[in-house]
Amino acid sequence: MKFIPNITIYILTLLLVSCNTFNEPVKIGELNIDIKKPHALVNHSISSKEGTSTIVLQSLISKNLHFFELKADTILKSYTVKAKNIHFLPFFQLFVKSIDSIVLFNPRSERLTIVDSTGSIIMEQKLNSGVPTSNPENRFIGFGNSLYLGNSNEFYNTTISDERKSYYNTTKPIYEINFQHSEINITQWGDFPKGYTENNHDYCNYFANICPYTSASVLVSFQSDDSLYIYKNGHKIKSVLCNSTYIHEFTPYPEQKRSDMAYYKDYLMVQPKYINLIHDKYRNQYLRVVKHRINDRSDYEHMRWSMIIMDNNLTKKDEFIFDYRIHSPEIIICSNDGIYISKVPSSLEETDHLGLDLLTL
Repeated sequence: MKFIPNITIYILTLLLVSCNTFNEPVKIGELNIDIKKPHALVNHSISSKEGTSTIVLQSLISKNLHFFELKADTILKSYTVKAKNIHFLPFFQLFVKSIDSIVLFNPRSERLTIVDSTGSIIMEQKLNSGVPTSNPENRFIGFGNSLYLGNSNEFYNTTISDERKSYYNTTKPIYEINFQHSEINITQWGDFPKGYTENNHDYCNYFANICPYTSASVLVSFQSDDSLYIYKNGHKIKSVLCNSTYIHEFTPYPEQKRSDMAYYKDYLMVQPKYINLIHDKYRNQYLRVVKHRINDRSDYEHMRWSMIIMDNNLTKKDEFIFDYRIHSPEIIICSNDGIYISKVPSSLEETDHLGLDLLTL
C-alpha cells in the first residue's frame, strides 16, 4: 500500500478550502427606517450635507415621498413630501434632484414636469422626439445636467425575430434629457452590444444601466454582456471587459418557447445578469452588481448575488458575494462611512421598517 505524504494532504486540503471560499463584506453598523411595505426606492443621489447621505423612498400605498438623512448608523432627520401636494405623483416615473426639484415623467402624455415640494411647477415641457415606454426596471438616473433613461421603441415586437433585428438596428438604447440650457434637450444615443446583435439573440432585457465616469463621459452596462462601455457626447470611446467570476455564459431565449409562459417566468428567474452599475464617489470606485444563475429554484440556501469592485481605471479589484436570504441588491447606497445594503426581513414583524446594513468591502 502506498501512503500519501503529509505535505501532499495539506496542499490538497488548502486547495479544497480555497475552492469553496469567497470574499464577504464586513458589517460595521446597521439602520432601521420606519416605513411600511410596500415601498420603492426612488433614488439616493440627491444633494446632501458633506458626510451625510440621503435616501428617498416612496410608499406604494400613500404615494408620499419620504426623505431620510443618514450618517453612519444614525438617522439624522426625516421629512415627507405629501402626494396630495403633487396630485399627479402616482402616475409618473420620477427623480428627486432635491426636495424642491422633483422631476416627473409621463410617457403617455410625453411630458416632463419639474415641481417643488408643494407641487408648484418650476418647468414643464412636452417631449417631441419620442419617449421610452414605462417599465419598473427602467429607472431614472441623474447626474451633472442630465437625466438618463433606457430607451425603447414600441413599433417593434421583440419576440419576433425579424422585428427584433430591426429594433437592435434602429433603436438607440440611451435616452438623455439635458437641462443645461433654458430648454430641455433630448438626445438618443448608443448601440446594443455585439452579443445581442450579431446573432439577433434575445435575452429578454433591453435597458442599460448608466453611471458617471468622468466629467464629460458616462459608463454604460448591459445586463447580458460582460463589457462596460465608455461614451462621451453620445459616441463610444472604448469598451472594457469586466466579467463576473460567477457568470460563465448567457443563454438566449429559445424561439420555440415563445408561447410557454411558465418557461418564460422560469427563464427570468434562472438566468444570470448584471443588474446595476454604481459610482462610489467616496472611494472613487465602481460597483457592478451581479445576479447569479439559479440552478434550483427551491434551493434558497445557495441563491447568491455579488458585487464587482473596480478602480477608477475600471480594473477589477475584487468581487464580494451576498446571500439573497440576508441582503437584497434592491438598495445599495454609497456613503462616506461605507456602503448601505438593504436587509431581507426575517419575519412578518420586520416588514414595518426597512433594514440597512452598513458594510465595508
